[in-house]
Order: sequence, then C-alpha cells, then structure tokens
Amino acid sequence: MSIRDAAKTAVPPEPAPSAAVGGGERRLWWLGVGGVVLTFVMLASLWLYVPTYRPADEASHVAYARELSHGRLPTIDTQMVADGDLRLARVLRSRDARRRTIWTANHPPAYYALVAVPLRARYQTFHSSNESHSRLFDFLSPWT
Repeated sequence: MSIRDAAKTAVPPEPAPSAAVGGGERRLWWLGVGGVVLTFVMLASLWLYVPTYRPADEASHVAYARELSHGRLPTIDTQMVADGDLRLARVLRSRDARRRTIWTANHPPAYYALVAVPLRARYQTFHSSNESHSRLFDFLSPWT
C-alpha cells in the first residue's frame, strides 16, 4: 500500500464543535440572545424615562441605603434627609410628616448595604448625593 492509497482511505477529521450545531439549535440560541437584548432594552427604557423618586417608595428605599452608607441602621420612624439632593427635597416638601420617614426599614438590610456601596462611593467622589447611580444599580440587579 502506497502513501497515496493510505491518504485516500484515511478517516476524515471530526468537525469542529461549532460546525456540529444544527440549524434548529442555532435559531434557538439567537432567539435567546434576542430575548436577553430585548429585555435589557425594555428595562433600560424604564430606568431612563421614569423620573427619580416617582415611584411612591423609591425615596424611602434610597434613604434606607443612604443611612446604611453612613453606618446607621434606620428604624421605621427615622426621618428622611435630603442631604443636598434637590429632587428628594422637592419630593419631601410635598409629603406630610408621616410619609417623610424610612418606612421601608422593616426590610432586611443586606440589599441596602449592597446598594449603599456605590451610593457612598458616588458621594465621596463627586460630593453629591444624586441618586441616579443607585437606580442604575437597581436596573442592573433585577434579581433582588
């Protein structure tokens, strides 16, 4: 048997794993990617178009995280402080005294401690308490 005959009868190499993916599996993969992208775009549009503190409990949640960022665990009766945030100050002026408290303080503090880190970093870096970055963190962590 010559080398030429051996080459003709040699077993062809196995295809690469990416070539083995069938058309149906590839379509499902692209459908999944499209679903993830669509979900991301929809959540981003909510984050961009819903004004800060427009949801009724957002100010209380942010105030909870802000209190934790200062090392204090709030109670249900802890008053919200604007800390130079003009939007929060405007929201607090429109509320009666009962609704100016951190009434969400009955929630466990683990999530708020997690949100307090970027909130505090933003405050330390820019000396501002603009809460847009905490809303971005909420957007990026929908599992909480």
